[in-house]
Amino acid sequence: MRLKLVILFFFPILSACSVAISLMSSKLPFILSFVQLVPLLYIVLTTDKIKNIILICFIYTFILYFTLLWGVNNYGVHIFIITLFIKFINHSFIMLAVNYINKKYSNTPYLNIFIFSILFILIKELFFVVFNAPNLYYVANGTSENLFFQLVSVIGSEGVDFIIIFVNFFIAMELKSLFTIKMVSKKQIVSFSLITLFLCINFFHFNNLFDYREYNQTKNNNQVSFSIIQGSVPRSQYVKAEKKSDLMSKIGNHYVNLTLESQVLKQSDVVLWPETTVKYFSVVEKALEKNINKFNLIGGFLKYDPKIGTTNSILFIDKTGIVKSRYDKVITVPIAERMYVKGKKTNNISFNNYKIATPICFEALFPNLIRNLVLTGANLIITFTNEAGLKSEGLSYAIAKQTILRGVENNRDVIRVSQSGPSLFASRDGNISKESKFFETTFLKGNVRMYSGFSIYTKYRGFIIIITLLLSLLLFGFIHNKNQKNDD
Repeated sequence: MRLKLVILFFFPILSACSVAISLMSSKLPFILSFVQLVPLLYIVLTTDKIKNIILICFIYTFILYFTLLWGVNNYGVHIFIITLFIKFINHSFIMLAVNYINKKYSNTPYLNIFIFSILFILIKELFFVVFNAPNLYYVANGTSENLFFQLVSVIGSEGVDFIIIFVNFFIAMELKSLFTIKMVSKKQIVSFSLITLFLCINFFHFNNLFDYREYNQTKNNNQVSFSIIQGSVPRSQYVKAEKKSDLMSKIGNHYVNLTLESQVLKQSDVVLWPETTVKYFSVVEKALEKNINKFNLIGGFLKYDPKIGTTNSILFIDKTGIVKSRYDKVITVPIAERMYVKGKKTNNISFNNYKIATPICFEALFPNLIRNLVLTGANLIITFTNEAGLKSEGLSYAIAKQTILRGVENNRDVIRVSQSGPSLFASRDGNISKESKFFETTFLKGNVRMYSGFSIYTKYRGFIIIITLLLSLLLFGFIHNKNQKNDD
């Protein structure tokens, strides 16, 4: 009895810690993704009590998000509570459905694995869309492996997530069979091996059909230079400055001076300031008037319009001081950004003959949003964020890695502009060329290419996944029926 209680509490904690560590580190091997959820899923598949499932879902969710968000200050604690509640409901829905199907249809365990995996992804995505709850994919710990990035460019984060969950369910199911003294049959091993082989063949088949001449196509074959200005202004200082205009002006001058310093050594084509650098653009307007002829600026500011209200915006200001292009945040953070008006539609920032996708903050966690921006002509992805409300760098690094995935998915170089770090330059294959530290006052300079070709994921997204899964399901049904007839 005691051993069961220990397992009941320890296994979900083990899964939660494993996932949290992998989200925050890029040094762990990608293969670890295929065992992270096994302890949690094993408990769900072997327990009979609903209250136990709800308990382990709470333990798993609390440990995972507490590990990621333990460093938030008062500014961000409500985000932790809301995220915890939504994710707890999310995981409870999934695990209760899994447990019910597993008991109801126990004679078709391998068909159940497909159903479980599809349910897991569908319910998770549903909660993601309905509640705008940040969705950190399990694939995030593969950011240092070429095979992982190749997979992401074909089937995206959602597709690789499905494969990971599928394998975790399979291992948990086999462990259940072993511990209930039901030996794994040769037929089961052969069936799973054939399905896995079929999935791999499909992936490489679609990959080889792809036209890499289009994939490698660039816009005018030019490189563009950018300078990231990371001011690292603490959240407490920013809150005080909101009440005193002179303090906000000091923050603005801090960014102007850093910008001028960065431009002394080597002038860049564009200077980048993070999300909500200062409260309103008017705060730095005078300081920029004296120096704007020295650089082009793309940065984050609040824009107030008496007709519609305040928007969280990205502005492109050219050397003449004129706002040439603007993007308003369309997916605001629940509750934390309730005072801002959402943008009416997504659009790219126009610079010279190029288009730049400029998602703000956690918009980078929405793969389809970025994909749509690329489909409408974006040659580069630049994400702007202000995470000074976080005391811990763990969540910032986890979100930064998700940003890199958006570039890999869509065949675009990525720049991340953060107020508190890490800011970075990453190529379309996921390699980071330059990166700042958390809360380091600095500037980074780098060159990026403006690509125009689409990846397989950008062009087709879920089409390849759906076709492959349907064919795999048909293959599985054929093998399963044949095995049943042989058994009879």
